[in-house]
This record gives sequence, structure tokens and C-alpha cells, in this order.
Amino acid sequence: MRPVRSPRSTPAGPRAPFSTVGPMADPERLRLYAYVTAPEAEDYLAIMSAFTQALLVEWSAQDVVDHGVDLPAEVVAARCRSLAEHGNLLLSPREVRVTSIAEYQSQPARYSVSALGARLHREVEAFLAVTGGAREVPRELLALIAEGLAGLDPDGDARALAGAVSTIFAQFQDFAGSVTDFYTYIGSVLTRSDLDGDEWSGFKALLIDYLESIVESVRLHSPAIAAALARLHPRIDDVVARIGDAGFAALEASTPGGEGTQRAQGRRREDWSDLEKWFAGPGSRQLREAAHRAVGSLLSSLKRINSASTNEASLRRHFLKLAGWFDGATPAEAHVLAAAAFGAYPSRHLGVPLDADLDAAVPATASWWRSPPAPVPVAL
Repeated sequence: MRPVRSPRSTPAGPRAPFSTVGPMADPERLRLYAYVTAPEAEDYLAIMSAFTQALLVEWSAQDVVDHGVDLPAEVVAARCRSLAEHGNLLLSPREVRVTSIAEYQSQPARYSVSALGARLHREVEAFLAVTGGAREVPRELLALIAEGLAGLDPDGDARALAGAVSTIFAQFQDFAGSVTDFYTYIGSVLTRSDLDGDEWSGFKALLIDYLESIVESVRLHSPAIAAALARLHPRIDDVVARIGDAGFAALEASTPGGEGTQRAQGRRREDWSDLEKWFAGPGSRQLREAAHRAVGSLLSSLKRINSASTNEASLRRHFLKLAGWFDGATPAEAHVLAAAAFGAYPSRHLGVPLDADLDAAVPATASWWRSPPAPVPVAL
């Protein structure tokens, strides 16, 4: 890990589901990911986990070891310095009382986790915990979102209004994220060209039954959600103003341009615009179009499987059987098997120039078994 400057603290805005334009990549901020792919990644993950599980701590390397990181203190100190150089940790400026310069220099460096470092590590831990399979889509959230929007009163109690808005957007983010993950999983499955009949039957139930139920749920609840959003559209600015936290607004005003702060979902007009676009615009439409493409790909896989079973277009099962033979063979048997399977026989024939008369009398298609012997020079 090479030392770099500390990253800027301006947070990236949240991305809308099915968005086609993402935030610009900040090279300095991307360097915060370096510890995840470093050769000593396990050390860095353990240290960052210790810092993110505690609140408002300033630890030295020995403190990190005392809190459960099973590494030598010298190694922890080196890892903390590297994390601080990349912006994941911050070197504490806390003053200490010393009686000499030598005593000051002997004081161990103390570190605290940076805001972006803590946020990134939580996402890394969540990513490492997920599986690569299908993620269940909570379809019942759509009915709850529709009910929440229909019952939202812009003139009601500000605290109840803020709670309702937070609930609606949390449900929407959970649903939209699960839909994106599920469609991504489907895409990875449909790109496989080695699906056999049993696997195809399983994915058929997944796509035709489960996927269709998701699309049907969106089709059922989208009109109610779109109507509720249309009713609230003229009052969205009032809602955003009423649910804003005065204390956080003061914190936001204290930083130039609001940098270093990020409001909760539903506290900005842009969040409501993303919600409207998803249910009344391209979001739900992309959902249906992607479902149609997935079913079409499934039917293409069925045609390929049927063709393979009748015309032997696919050699998958033959190669699997051959691999099983290799797996159970001894080294000597494996050599014989490879020669038989792939025609890897040693050379058995020797070609030499023939006399003109003999060459003309014996055509090139004649079997060597029934042809007259060819004279071979003694030197050869």
C-alpha cells in the first residue's frame, strides 16, 4: 500500500435504482479500498473491525491488541500507519503531558476511525457476508409503501410525518436493492451454456413463477403508489421542510456548501423525484422488460437442450463421464486413457522418398499394410 493524501470528506449522493448515470469516481477516495485487496488483507480487516465496533475511541496499537486482535503490537502499529496514510484511520492530535522531548517521542501513536473509513468497512463486512445466490425480494413492501403514501398527511404532526417518510423510503430502498440483486443473479444464470435438463427445470420455476410474481406485484401496486405521489407532488417541498431536523440543519450550515453532511432518505427533493421516476417512469418499465428478456433467454436454453439431446450438439455429458474416468484412474491408466480419448498415440510410420517407378505404381490412398515394402537407406 503506497502512501497517499487523505481523501476528501464530501460524500457521494445516493444512486437511484436503475440509474444510468453514477457519481464521478474520486481517485483519492477509491484508495480507501486498497486494504481490502492488499496481501495483508486479513490483518487490515481485523483492525478495522475492532475500530468500527467501538464508538469514539482513540487507540494505540497495544489497545487494538488488548481488544481482541491477535497480532503482535509491532505489526498492528505498521498496519495502522498504512491505514492512516490511506485515510481509513485518523492520527489522533490529542495532547499528552510529558517532561521531555524524548518522553514525547516515545508516546505511542493513537488512532481513530475516519467517517468514510467506518462507512466503507461496514459495507465491506456486509459484502463479505452475502452469498452469491438469489436474494429474496420482499414483495409485501410494495403494499406497505402504497399504504404509507396514501396515509401521509403533509399537515399532520411533524414527528409522525418524519417517521412515516423514513419508513416509506427504508422500505423502498430495501425492495429496490433486492430487485436489482435478484435480476443480477438471473443474468448470471442465463449466460451459462451448460445448463442440463434438471437445472433448467429448477430455473424454470424460479423465472416463470417467482419472477412473474414480482412483476405482477409491481404492476398491481404501481398505480396506487403513482396516484399517491401525484397527490403529494405539490406539497413535497412542504413535507421536506417540516421533517427537517433543525440541529442537523445547523450542522449542515456550519460547513462550507454543506460538505461533509448527508441527509437521511426522504429529506431531499431529489429523493422524492427518484421515487416518482421509479414507479411512474422507467424503473417499473425496465423491470417488466427485463423479465420478458429473461423468459426469452430461458426458452432459448430449452431449445438448445432439446437440440443437444437429439443431435448430440453438446458433448457436456461425455466430457463429464471422461473426467470421472480420469479422476478414478492410476497414473499409468490415465496415460492410456488420454491416448485413447484424444488420439495421442506415438508416431508409428516413417516416410521416405520412393523410386519414381514404385511411387507411380502405388497411389497415395493405398494401405501401407498391403503395399510393397519401401527400400530404406542404411544411413537413415
